[in-house]
Amino acid sequence: MRGRYRFNSDEIAWIREQLVQLRVAEREPQKRIRARLRRAEFRISDWATDKEGFTASDFDALVATGRIVRDDSVGAICVGPDPVDVGVSGGPIDTWVEAELAAAIAALTAPRHDVAELMASADVGREPGAELDSPGLYALYASAATWRHLGLGKPPDDRPLYVGKAEDSLVTRDLRTHFVTGATGRSSPRRSFAALLVDDLALVPMPRRPDNPEPAKWTHYSLEPDGDERLTGWMLKHLKLAAWPSRAVSPLGAMERAVTQHWRPPLNLTSVQQLWCGQVRAARAALARAAEDWARRRG
Repeated sequence: MRGRYRFNSDEIAWIREQLVQLRVAEREPQKRIRARLRRAEFRISDWATDKEGFTASDFDALVATGRIVRDDSVGAICVGPDPVDVGVSGGPIDTWVEAELAAAIAALTAPRHDVAELMASADVGREPGAELDSPGLYALYASAATWRHLGLGKPPDDRPLYVGKAEDSLVTRDLRTHFVTGATGRSSPRRSFAALLVDDLALVPMPRRPDNPEPAKWTHYSLEPDGDERLTGWMLKHLKLAAWPSRAVSPLGAMERAVTQHWRPPLNLTSVQQLWCGQVRAARAALARAAEDWARRRG
């Protein structure tokens, strides 16, 4: 074994987040993620048993069986800066979060941008999109009327619907996943909006890979193309986005958790308890079952 097998709780959460990103990243971002994991003394080669690719679920199984040990007396998740992870001076990650949290929340409160304008302005290298073409956090907002339209009731305050992180680019990668037709199977917020709008927009769930369905991933459902287009149009019309650019890549998961725990947005379903969790999970589960039925009807 070339790496460690004992990690503290923050390190375990961070490693898992990196493995999730690794599965969906392109080749160059994959290299950076693997380099960050090696610097944190976690080596996939110590644990991979086949050529199918090591996943976050494989990591969870190692933790559950005790092969990877949770030990809060070790480490500090000081993964340190590399050429793409600048802006972190070192020290425990929660110290960095504490120092930056107020600024992050302020930036994620206002200004709130039109998403189509962000993407268009980024394409031609002008503000505001060009400024946000970097790693960071983003928050999706909607009016009180839209909250009610989604079945979420009256918003208790000015909190966003969803907070997420972009480890590559807020605009050219993440917005073009969440706000582009055909990406529902790769976007958790799109799947949540689809689940809450399935009747209003006449959406039809189907497997993410309709020609070769993955039985273990019915929860990563997509939508039939015409409905997926309607969902994109609805999101562009009803949602606004605020962003906090950050040059520090590695700690973004910890900052994302801190911000979601501060606001408890209704569409964030991990690392936070909020009033709408059961409702949104149930709606998503119904679409996952419908996607499975879609596949079975087609043999």
